[in-house]
Amino acid sequence: MKTITELKDKLTDAAADLGTGAMSAAQNLQSHAKDAWGTVQEQTSHAVHESVAFARKHPATTALVACGVGLLAGLLLKGRAPASFKDRYIMKPLHQSRGLLLGALIACGTLFKRTFSHAEHATKSVGHNGKGVVKTVKRAIRKAAR
Repeated sequence: MKTITELKDKLTDAAADLGTGAMSAAQNLQSHAKDAWGTVQEQTSHAVHESVAFARKHPATTALVACGVGLLAGLLLKGRAPASFKDRYIMKPLHQSRGLLLGALIACGTLFKRTFSHAEHATKSVGHNGKGVVKTVKRAIRKAAR
């Protein structure tokens, strides 16, 4: 009987040690997962800020890339070439140019947003008295066009 009691105690101790080890491993895994998630969020935030800074510093390059992406998307999404004259020489070129048109639309939207944000900043910097608003807005529009 003494042997069974000793075996029972040893098994109980082993199970307790196993439970403690499993809990420790789970906590360690959770800690590493939180660290990894924080790193991913930090790197993503940094990449977004860098992309925005590049787009503001190089608006023409950004617009050309947007046009290129739109053109590539249009070429990839185009359908099979129909056989009729109207479809081949009118509809197909219009269909193929939708990517370029989409890219141009995105580029224009980016430029308009930039222009209006400069104009909004200029009017806020002048204040509410209204003096010099027209000159400041014109200056901001010229600055955005560069």
